[in-house]
Parts: sequence; structure tokens; C-alpha cells
Amino acid sequence: MDPEIVRIFRLIETADNFVKYASPGREERAGERALARYERALELAGLKGDHRLVEQIRLRIDDLSQPGATGGTGARDADGSETGARASARAAAVVERDADIRLPESELRKARPSDSVGAVAQDSPVQPRPGSRVPPGQRVTKGWPVLHEGPIPPFDKHSWRLLCDGACLQPFGLSYDELKALPNTELRSDFHCVTGWSKLDNTWRGVSTKVLLERAQPAPGAAYVLVHAERGYTANLPLDALGHENVMVAWSHNGEDLTPEHGFPLRLLVPRLYGWKSVKWVRRIELLTEDKRGFWETRGYHNRADPWREERYAYQEG
Repeated sequence: MDPEIVRIFRLIETADNFVKYASPGREERAGERALARYERALELAGLKGDHRLVEQIRLRIDDLSQPGATGGTGARDADGSETGARASARAAAVVERDADIRLPESELRKARPSDSVGAVAQDSPVQPRPGSRVPPGQRVTKGWPVLHEGPIPPFDKHSWRLLCDGACLQPFGLSYDELKALPNTELRSDFHCVTGWSKLDNTWRGVSTKVLLERAQPAPGAAYVLVHAERGYTANLPLDALGHENVMVAWSHNGEDLTPEHGFPLRLLVPRLYGWKSVKWVRRIELLTEDKRGFWETRGYHNRADPWREERYAYQEG
């Protein structure tokens, strides 16, 4: 691996985490620190002549410069909610903190500047044991962290619809009642966030995506999916990943309705991949014949996002 590329992504990751883990009241300072690192990363990427990386960094800087609007232009966190990365940095990053939240000690984190995650609590985390089901670079959290900015999307049951369209033979739309009337299933799984925490033993209730795909009847040549959420957020998946038996659209967690900050009325759940692929506030499943990167993927996150291979960033794609 080119050490200069790794260095650039260390700068990007540090900048991302300044915003995601900004303490209440210190968002402006976090934004300033993030911008300085994005600009240095941009300079280094330009010197290398890596035009794709330059564009990824410019997108992040553009996210920072948005004037506080919460539309599809705002940055999101790794699991699909808006992080509010704004260069004016007035956007309030909301962090539901746990004493055991940690960023992973993966390759990228070994050389992180000491001030990069100063807002993260310092108590000892639950350590994964050898042979455990916790992927490399992850730490177990007892709670359920939330990082997002701006208002949570409102939910109007009477106007809400889930669409499934694109490269399929039977596109359809469902009201919320129609969706919940489909055969329900319950799933127990772990959840792994790219920022380094894992939440174990979650019980979800919803509808298997296999049910939705069987109804849509993917067209010949359909091989990918772009999942759309409120306010323009997207994440991409291979079609076979969406059709895996343990993937669902869920409205319940541990026996209770999801809270709005965790994606109510509906979120995607893809346990085998990092959490940003488990899109909150899902409104549309678009089948595609060609892959189209989603919001974070266009900003340099790994296209596959397998936590067991620590597929966090695009430079690891080869």
C-alpha cells in the first residue's frame, strides 16, 4: 500500500471524527480542525495527481460549507444519519455517548494524532477476546451510539410509501400498513459501525428483503441496488447482498419500535456489512444493472464494507 495514500486517509478519517464526535458547544472548533485536515489531505492528493481522491475530499469540504440546510447535501454518519459536517460548523452533532465507545485500533488509527477524538469518553471498553464474533478493529459498546445533525425526518403514516423500482419487472409502492402486513420475521444479529464500535445481540423485527425482491422480480441483468433514504442519503449494495436471508427492513429493535434517531419508521439492516450500509429512514429500493456508489462511497468509503476484512476506505479496494 502506498504510504502517502494511507497518510491522506488518516487525515480524512481524523477530520471525519472531529465532526462526528464533537462535544456539544464545541462544534465550531471541531469544524475548524476538520477543515484544516481536509485541506491538507487535498493538497497531498493534488500533489499525487489522484483526481478521484481529490474529488472525494472536495465533496467533504463542500459538505462542511453548506449553510446549515439539512437536505441531501449534508454529510451523514456511517450508518446513514446526517453528521452535519458543515465548515461553518454550527451544525450540532448529536452524540449519544457511552463510556465504552472507542474508535478501532486498525491500521489507520495507529498513527492518528492524539487530539483526533478528544470528545470520546476514556473509560475502558469491553475488549473482544480472540476468536470472538467481534471483527478486527472493533470494540463492544453496551449502549447504542447515535451521531446525527439537524431535525429527524418527520413521519406521516398517511403519505409515507416505500418504493421498489428500477431494473425490475414488477415495481411497486407500499403504504406503511401494507408493508407491516407482509410476512414478518425476527432476526438476532450484531451491528458493527465503521467508526469502531460494535453492538451485540440485537433483536430486530421487520420484513425480509427477500420478500420485497420476490415481489419486485428483478429484471435480467439486475445486479446492484441503490437504497435511498430521506433527504437524499444513499448507499449501494450488490443485489445478492440485499437478498441474503438475514437482511431486512426493520421497524422494531429489542421488542420496541425503533426510535426516530435510530431510523423509525423504517431502516435497512445488513448485519454482514458496516453499519453505514444499514440505511436509516428508507424510502426507496432502486434495482440497477450497473453499480452506482452511494453517499459515503463517493466520499471515499469502501464499496463493499466487510467488517471482517476491515474494508473501511476506498484505497483498500486495490
